[in-house]
Amino acid sequence: MDPLKNTLNNIIAIIEQKKDTFNEPTVEGGTMGVAIFYYFCHQYFNEDHFLDKAEEMVEKSINLISEISEKNEFVPRFTGDSISNVLASFGKGLLFIENRFDYDYDFSSYYEVLSDTLQTLADESIKQKDYDFFSGALSGAHFFLNKYYHSKGQDFVAAANLEKIYYSSKSAAVHYNEDEIYWTAPAYLNQAYLGLSHGSAMMINFWTKLYQLNLISGENEDEVRWLDKAVNFVFERKRNIVDGYFPNRFLTNEQAGKTQFAMCYGDLGILYSLYNANKTIQNTSYQNDIEAMLQTSSHRKVESEYTYDAGILYGASGIAYIFEELFEDSGKQVYENTMKYWDDQVLTYRTPDNDFIYAFKDDKKNESAGYSFAWGISGMGIRLMQAQNKNLPSINELLLIGI
Repeated sequence: MDPLKNTLNNIIAIIEQKKDTFNEPTVEGGTMGVAIFYYFCHQYFNEDHFLDKAEEMVEKSINLISEISEKNEFVPRFTGDSISNVLASFGKGLLFIENRFDYDYDFSSYYEVLSDTLQTLADESIKQKDYDFFSGALSGAHFFLNKYYHSKGQDFVAAANLEKIYYSSKSAAVHYNEDEIYWTAPAYLNQAYLGLSHGSAMMINFWTKLYQLNLISGENEDEVRWLDKAVNFVFERKRNIVDGYFPNRFLTNEQAGKTQFAMCYGDLGILYSLYNANKTIQNTSYQNDIEAMLQTSSHRKVESEYTYDAGILYGASGIAYIFEELFEDSGKQVYENTMKYWDDQVLTYRTPDNDFIYAFKDDKKNESAGYSFAWGISGMGIRLMQAQNKNLPSINELLLIGI
């Protein structure tokens, strides 16, 4: 049997066996991610039983949201977990299913309730100066980004919330000096991260999306100056280490050396955010440096201690998604070659007994992580299907890199 088809069949069998272990309604780690996996299977295999399974998981997600709404308190399992991230993730999943597939769904009644709740939660996060993607205001922000995008710029509630989060995030910035700003992460001991997860690249990426959606004008020099200061801060932390250009955190005793190569942490997410930000800033010096660093990074090879698995957040699939977008934007062959390399690596993350390798495999608090969209084989399976069928929709709006 074809190795790819065999792997997909194995993934489907495992997910079917383990789907009852999912007990949260998110895309990243829960039932909504499994639903999206089944929708992709329906598109890829054209077998109706996958559609039934997908709709079953959407229904389970809705029931889980109802259970959460009836509770008086949200109890996080991990540092950075938040009710806003759970609700936003659920909402982004519904938006994706309704707008990226041709199934004639209408989830608008859910969006209205989610918008009201996420607006309130964002206000609380703003008071705490928490702008994290997972614990803070950027959870709701990314739901509002997707909602605004799919409304074709006609969702004025989403626009108002995005503008409020943007302007408040400017006020919350730490001014390192006249030309550099950064943010701290209250949920993570107020540390200052650089990456796409928790750090400067996360905020730069969010701000850049607002420019791309014309919610902020690139002609406004005062606003662009703020983006420039955020980018300056990251560039000033650059090291001469070709496989670890940037540290994970600022003002720590972190030993300089090779860093993780994945979407979530390390050089790649940072360079992705800088690449897109410079479309607005249009600094030639930045551009030359970014392209040089991306060129070098595109030649990094698989190392299990730096690219942990085949998944999206920490693994080969996530790297492939970023280089796919870079290729589609630039047309540069080197990025397509890198994308294909990492797609090929997905199937290499197997143990000698043909088991899958994934993050959190032995974590009893997160039993379903290895089968999930973000960390496990659901996301890996989606990437394998997309690599074979380019007509399948992009999932970028569900990832850290965003819409």
